[in-house]
Amino acid sequence: MSYKDILLHLEPGVSAANTAATRFACTLAAAHEAHVSALVCEVDPVRPIGFKSGPLDLDMPNLIPDQSEAVAAAREAFAIAARNAGVVYASSLSQGFAYDIGEALAGHLRVRDLAVIGVERSMNDQRRMLLEETLFDTGRPIVLVPEAYETLAAPASVVIAWDDSRPAARAVADAMGILTKAKAVTIVSVDDASDYQPGQSGAELANHLARHGISAEFAQVQRGPKGVFADILAEAHGRKADIIVMGAYGHSRLRQMIFGGATRAVFDGAASIPVLMSN
Repeated sequence: MSYKDILLHLEPGVSAANTAATRFACTLAAAHEAHVSALVCEVDPVRPIGFKSGPLDLDMPNLIPDQSEAVAAAREAFAIAARNAGVVYASSLSQGFAYDIGEALAGHLRVRDLAVIGVERSMNDQRRMLLEETLFDTGRPIVLVPEAYETLAAPASVVIAWDDSRPAARAVADAMGILTKAKAVTIVSVDDASDYQPGQSGAELANHLARHGISAEFAQVQRGPKGVFADILAEAHGRKADIIVMGAYGHSRLRQMIFGGATRAVFDGAASIPVLMSN
């Protein structure tokens, strides 16, 4: 499997999160000879339909400053990075209210191979809504890139968080483009391997990957006091991994988000290296 169509989410302006995501997307695209489409998402200042005036009649257009210069800056920084990486690229603008941005990004992602999204250490509600839409409503994987991460090359060392679940299996399938080009792959399980039935363990996954020409090692890690994702991240750091591949747990009903522990940790900005997530 090879990625040929990558979607990059950008916010207006030139930020550390934009820069990290752009660098990762362009590096990955160069390794796969892929096209990168950047979508700059701008919050629309127009008063929403159904908004009712009251004692505090807010003038919404005046509350949200013009972002045209910031949008142009984001698109120009992306274009320079893409040209330097030697990849084919395009960029476009999506305008909408905060709660619409995720839906707009999801619509673009459904006809792409994967999305790359830069994340700050502390995520606000708008960013959480965006991640919710793109992760749970598209059927496509997303790669979350921490703002402090500096990509020097396409991922060479990969850690797979394996718990014999549907999301984990989906994530492995979605990450095959990265796994086939990696030099080191480690399957990590944070639990008691004796709980697995025949055919479910990480060792069996390693056998499956070997049939695809991917050499993988299986490592069982004891659960620590800080949570499953902390254990996975520690193992990834110990192996100098460039990316973590993991399934995501959760569902959305009336904007009420319920996530598993590891998924919540990633959404809370706990990751210090990129994480590919699928559901």
